[in-house]
Amino acid sequence: KSYRVYAVLGDGEVQEGQVWEAVMYASHNKLDNIIATVDVNGRQIDGDTKDIMGFADLKSKFEAFNWNVIYMDGNNLNDVQNLIGHFNTGGENIDDE
Repeated sequence: KSYRVYAVLGDGEVQEGQVWEAVMYASHNKLDNIIATVDVNGRQIDGDTKDIMGFADLKSKFEAFNWNVIYMDGNNLNDVQNLIGHFNTGGENIDDE
């Protein structure tokens, strides 16, 4: 069977090392069945992400591990469903530019 793995992350959460270990593992093993979403809202449990541990371009960090990165408005459920549906039906990577 072919399975998809979904990960829902926050921008505060991606400051944790285990997230990047998983991203690196997936890249190294050429896993192509993972869809990860990152809610970049600038907040984490103890304050604003920029005050706790700000980070530069998150897109380039994922791309450094050969992940396809697409920006979208996570509040638009039609866009979310269409994008997930695209990949669940065997769609190829799409360019976000």
